[in-house]
Amino acid sequence: DTKVVLELGAWIGLSTRWIADRAPNARVITIDHWLGSPENANDKLIPILYDQFIANCWNYRARIIPVRLSTVRGVEQIKQLGIKPDVAYVDAGHDYDSAARDIRMCTEFGCPLVGDDFNPNSWPGVVKAVWEEAIIAQRCLQIRGSAWCMDKRW
Repeated sequence: DTKVVLELGAWIGLSTRWIADRAPNARVITIDHWLGSPENANDKLIPILYDQFIANCWNYRARIIPVRLSTVRGVEQIKQLGIKPDVAYVDAGHDYDSAARDIRMCTEFGCPLVGDDFNPNSWPGVVKAVWEEAIIAQRCLQIRGSAWCMDKRW
């Protein structure tokens, strides 16, 4: 029954395609500035990130809506348009401040939130942000490997 999936952070579109495959009746709105982040500043893909995303997602072009903005501005626009996602996938910034902000913004939609990179050795900021929001928003948190899901309130 999923009709709208909101994805924060797309990189080259692999997760976007994965989502589209598993939600075949949904539109996937993916927000990314496609400028990379500090941890991958030297990645040779940076200059062609957006073009690579488009190429990788071309077969899904009827259902994927790329929004080339920061997550803050993109989510603000989604809210202004009155769009309410059925689920939000959060995988943009991996530092604590960015992850906490993105998770907090998506919590306001009231839908389940999912993400990955729940690994204290690699991404301690993500782990802290996920735990913190689950406690503050009083949402059930499930963790499988490095994937996480926040759902209904306790």
